[in-house]
Amino acid sequence: MARKFLLKAAAFFLGAVALLIAGVPLGLYWVGLSNIEGRPEPPTQTSNVVADGELLKRDLGTHDPIVIEAANPWTLLGGMFFGRQDLRSEHGRSLRAVGIIVVNYNGSHLRDRRKLWWHLSEMSLTIWVTRHWTTDEIITAAANLARSRPNPVRP
Repeated sequence: MARKFLLKAAAFFLGAVALLIAGVPLGLYWVGLSNIEGRPEPPTQTSNVVADGELLKRDLGTHDPIVIEAANPWTLLGGMFFGRQDLRSEHGRSLRAVGIIVVNYNGSHLRDRRKLWWHLSEMSLTIWVTRHWTTDEIITAAANLARSRPNPVRP
């Protein structure tokens, strides 16, 4: 009888842990997005993507092509908590390109601007942009923002 109870308790515990692992990052993603008024619009013109890419690579301090991979809440949070997000890596530089767009947009579209909300919304919008924009749109928008700033992004 006790053994059967322990097996059920262990199964329940493992199920609850699995739901937490699956649900918490997704919940944080949606909460972060709910703090942002609207969503940024991708650029309609991407015909200068080669020149924009070169400008962005120079500003990010890389010679590697900028490749945007769709992010998700689990890999982004896992990278933050387990130290796997190296901003000097190719993927990290690509996330920095998305970050130019996100920081610019969140600067005027956050409902709550406290530090925790800012970072949660920044992470959420980074995921959203990588999933809804093409690489060419991200490169064009980030390069246009980099051109308009007095101090370009430096590694």
